[in-house]
Amino acid sequence: MWIDPVAFEIGKLEVRWYGILIVVGVLIALFMGLQEGKRMGIDEDFIYTGLIICLPLAMIGARLWYVLFNLDSFDSFAEVIGLKGGFSGLAIQGGVLVAIVFVLVYCYKKKVSPYKVFDLLAPGLLIGQIVGRWGNFCNHELYGQMVDNVDLFQKIFPKFITNNMYISGGYLLPGLTEGYYHPMFLYESGLNFIGLIMILILRRKAKRLESGDFLGFYLIWYGIVRAITESFRHEGEVLLIGNIRVSFVMSIVFIIAGILFLVLKRIKGKRVLYQDLILTVPKKKR
Repeated sequence: MWIDPVAFEIGKLEVRWYGILIVVGVLIALFMGLQEGKRMGIDEDFIYTGLIICLPLAMIGARLWYVLFNLDSFDSFAEVIGLKGGFSGLAIQGGVLVAIVFVLVYCYKKKVSPYKVFDLLAPGLLIGQIVGRWGNFCNHELYGQMVDNVDLFQKIFPKFITNNMYISGGYLLPGLTEGYYHPMFLYESGLNFIGLIMILILRRKAKRLESGDFLGFYLIWYGIVRAITESFRHEGEVLLIGNIRVSFVMSIVFIIAGILFLVLKRIKGKRVLYQDLILTVPKKKR
């Protein structure tokens, strides 16, 4: 079955699966964040307020990041702000950077440890990316190289995926011919799901895990995942500075930043074991 990117219409307004899945990802991340926040002694209102402010800022950051490295694609300011042609371009790395900066400022204002909030932000970001990539699937975008062995491809993946990975017509990037293409969205979503499971296990089982460590883990994990997937995407589907892939460079930056964060917080930061933090929270607040 071929998936129409438009889920339904309200008058002249098109509601796309991409937007629906983004909302679903946010809601799942919010639910899980509230549950873990109780165990960490973080007030629900703090989480709700932070999300309401952070989400639109992160979306603006994702949009600006895309526009900044893709200026040649826009003919007017109306296109940049989405009044013409919609928001056909968001770069998650820009949104992540804005979210991290927001957490630092928000926690400073509210006098809450940013490490505790980073431990909620990291799995939340992964959940958003896991679910959101299926929006790319519905848009028939974010695909890799053409499939060489179609018979094997159709045997490995469910029919609804292979059918929708037959790219043709207006969904083809310049210079490509119609055919089956590798579902890079699925590979990235799957790898991020593995990262999420690791976080969920570590925060229950790892005795030496420190508060704040999950931000470093996220930066390293997502940097590795994105570096891998970027290597298989087509030139016409990535942000470039000359011949340099911006997302690939940023992936390396994320990996380095994650390592430095974990090292420096152990040298200068306040060190609190995650399990000890949970135990210090009064039972009535859990």
